[in-house]
Amino acid sequence: MQDLGELKYFLFVEYVKDGKDLWLLQRKYGEDMLVHFRLANCKPVAIPIEPRLELHADLGVLLAHPCSYK
Repeated sequence: MQDLGELKYFLFVEYVKDGKDLWLLQRKYGEDMLVHFRLANCKPVAIPIEPRLELHADLGVLLAHPCSYK
């Protein structure tokens, strides 16, 4: 058995220790995918829906411009 030092990456997850906190990030995996598919220089777009919104098929009103969500 061999000590390889402090854990940095494992299964596409980056491990960053900040004091007592441990952060699990997939930033590098996402960046690698953008480079692999030649999309690293693409421009980000706004997401037209708020995070953690609960959608129900029988509640609410229909969207005025549904193309933004496709």
